[in-house]
Amino acid sequence: MELHLDIDFKQLVQIVKQLPKQKWEKLRSEVEQGKKTVSKSSDLENFLLSAPTFSQEELNKVSDARIEINQWRS
Repeated sequence: MELHLDIDFKQLVQIVKQLPKQKWEKLRSEVEQGKKTVSKSSDLENFLLSAPTFSQEELNKVSDARIEINQWRS
């Protein structure tokens, strides 16, 4: 069973402010863990975006090699 609620941000803040200290700390730690996961994916994204890429000349050589291999296999 799923329950979907449409809660305004201000309402959410009011609900969170009513939490006991122990529940607030647990919620806070969960939110912080989520932030760490997001930063890891952005680290991966930055790594991939900064990785070396093929030039057009290299892509043409690969394409030519594929054509030659396919002719050889036929």
